[in-house]
Order: sequence, then C-alpha cells, then structure tokens
Amino acid sequence: MVDRFNKQYKIELNLIININASGTQELEDIVEKVQLPKILITEANGKWRHLYHNFNMNILSIVLLNHENFNASFMALEELLWRRHYTKIVFLYEEKENKQMLDIFQKCWQQGHTSVIVWWHDTVFTYDPYPRIKIIQLQNNDGFESRMKGNFHKFQIKIPVFDYPPRCFSYRNRKGVQIQTGYFWKIIETFVAQHNGTLRFEFLDVWAVNTSREAAKDVIVNYGYSFIPTMIIPKDDYETSDAIHFAKNYLLTASGKEIPQSKYLLLTFNMEMWLMTLAIVVILFLLTVLVNRSTKNINCMK
Repeated sequence: MVDRFNKQYKIELNLIININASGTQELEDIVEKVQLPKILITEANGKWRHLYHNFNMNILSIVLLNHENFNASFMALEELLWRRHYTKIVFLYEEKENKQMLDIFQKCWQQGHTSVIVWWHDTVFTYDPYPRIKIIQLQNNDGFESRMKGNFHKFQIKIPVFDYPPRCFSYRNRKGVQIQTGYFWKIIETFVAQHNGTLRFEFLDVWAVNTSREAAKDVIVNYGYSFIPTMIIPKDDYETSDAIHFAKNYLLTASGKEIPQSKYLLLTFNMEMWLMTLAIVVILFLLTVLVNRSTKNINCMK
C-alpha cells in the first residue's frame, strides 16, 4: 500500500513514526520495501525539528498507532509537520477494536491534517470535517482522493474584529444598522460566503490597553481564531499568508547634475533669501555702530 501511494502521488520523502517500537515486523516490512528517503521516529519526547526548515518535499507520513503511543505520536506529527500539515498521512491502527477511531480524526482535524486515511484490519477509513466530524469507510482503496467538497455546511469560522481602518472597522448606516467592513474583512467574508460557511466574530478593543507582542501572540494561538483581519509579525507559533498592504511610496532621486560640495551653501538659498540675509547683516551692523557711539557719548559726559 505504501509503495503504491508513493508512486501514485509522486512522494519524495517518507516520514515513519513508530513510537515505542510497536508492530516491529510490520515496520521492518515497510522500511525494507520503501525505496525513497526515509525519516524514522521511534522515541517519544525527542528533540524534533520542523521538517519544513530542511525539506521542501512531497511527504507521506506512516504512523503505527495504538492506545499506548497515541498522544506521543500526535505530538511528533504536530512538531514535525508544522507548516506541512496538509501532506498525506497513513495511520496503521493496531488495536483489536476501533474505539479510538473518532479520537484519531478529531485530533487530525485539531492539528489541521485533512489528507488522512486510517488502515484497520484491511479496512480503510477517512473523515469529513463539516459540519461535524464524520467517519467514512472507503471502498476499493480510494486512497487520498479529496473529499473536501468546498462546502463548509454552515461551519462556524471564528475571527476577531476591531476598529483598525481601513483593514477592519465598523460603522452604523442611516438605518442604525452596524456594518462590519474593511478590505481585510471583505477578503475573509467573501471566502467564507463562497464556501457556505458562517462567520462568528468577537470584538476586541485593541486601543483600550497597551497590547504587547506576547499578549497578541497568545490571542492568536490560544483563542481558536481561524483568521486575523490585519497584518501581524510572522512567528513560528502560527501560519501566515501574503497580505495586501495599501500604501503610498515616495522615491527621492537626484534630478540634475551633482554640484561641488563648496557650492552647497551658495546654492541652498534663492535670491529672496540672500537679500533677507544681507538685510539682517546690515541691520546688525548699524545696531552695533549705534551702541558703540552711545557708549562713547556716555563716557565723554562722565
């Protein structure tokens, strides 16, 4: 199966996760048959590094999963496949009963893994996330054929709103109805409407307090927002996309032949400015002469 998927989807790298070395014989068979470059993870709580830093490849992950290594395996997936969460994953579920099947897909959806199949006793399962997670049994080994129909079925998309024009702001029209708008807001609103979703937004008063970067990061990472309708500083705790930024740019360039440094002062002033400077110098000279004469007259009288 793994070899077929590698050829069918033109996979370039296999990530094999087998925490606590379960299913050793099955793992050995996979490793022996796979002819592609492989990364093998067998220990929990390892010092894993995001793969996207070093590998820009089409990855297929194979995870040998049971109730003992459930949490550790998903921790490894979350860390290794950060920003590669959209790649394909095959879970080889080793338990006799499929009691954790729903938990598997809930965890996948929480971590953003949507191209997922679970192989359990020669039966293949995948899931649909909208409007709620639904387990689907595949027929004829359909593989990773996309089941995401682009229909969110009114699934709620949670975003924050704030007064930060022109990106995101609100106003009341002539009828007193509050209108939410902004060019970032409109991008999100159009996307959600096109895919039959529902917007759920919460107002944040970003001007009431002095929000630090760490506080802003905490809001983005831990409050469950799907989009942020503004530009934020890129960090490794969340994914960012290219943003539209409206601004005016001014470019200063030399408009003529460069002049010698000795003439900088002479050419700085126009004729009117030079006449004004000359008048000030004359006035200062006359005042100096007048003060000197007054001083001499006073001394003579004494």
